[in-house]
Amino acid sequence: PKGSGEPVALSCSTESYKDKVVINEIFLSSGEFIELYFLEAVTIPGNDQWQLCYIKNNNQDVCVDWPADNQAYAADTYEFYDLPSNAGINTTESEVVLLDGHGDVIDAWRYCNEAACAEMQWSVPAGCLSVITEHESNQQDLARRPDGTGAPQDNGRDPTKGESNDG
Repeated sequence: PKGSGEPVALSCSTESYKDKVVINEIFLSSGEFIELYFLEAVTIPGNDQWQLCYIKNNNQDVCVDWPADNQAYAADTYEFYDLPSNAGINTTESEVVLLDGHGDVIDAWRYCNEAACAEMQWSVPAGCLSVITEHESNQQDLARRPDGTGAPQDNGRDPTKGESNDG
């Protein structure tokens, strides 16, 4: 979370599940959600509480615990976090960060409608950060294409929650 007005410096995760799970889709309209995609089977031990963090419209950062203790996920699995109705994730520019139990970045997205996106709440190394520049705010769905491995991009107005982003 943001402290003194400067972005908080984070490190890339060195845990074994790095590159086995990614942020796969972010939907920015009614029924907002953040979707994770598990490329390989992953078991998250109970002592390794992940957090999913994002920035609201009012520039406040929100971090929620993910998942329950000792959760196992199969390969090729979609999991999602439905944002509360008052979440108001910023549709023009924002950051979404998935942290491991040590507070290191498993995966992160930054998007903006500029030629280059400025750091906002978190300073994330390029090795675990995907950036979408020239994001059009009327594009309410951001997604990796193809699932899990493609570069995040504007994906129209319709979500593909729990399904292939390629339609």
